[in-house]
Amino acid sequence: MTSLISHALHHLRTFIAPRGRHRARPYDSHQRRQRRRRRRALWLATYGIDTGPRRIHGVEVA
Repeated sequence: MTSLISHALHHLRTFIAPRGRHRARPYDSHQRRQRRRRRRALWLATYGIDTGPRRIHGVEVA
């Protein structure tokens, strides 16, 4: 009987406060995006590919 109650409570809890993307905060996704960019830049740097800034002090660089 307790497993039935705990199962029902689990579904009720999931219904009230869903998990996953629905609970993501806007700043969380921004931080994830920044982390992904840094990791990608590091991975490309291991192969000698520079993904440095396109503009430095407002001047377009090659």
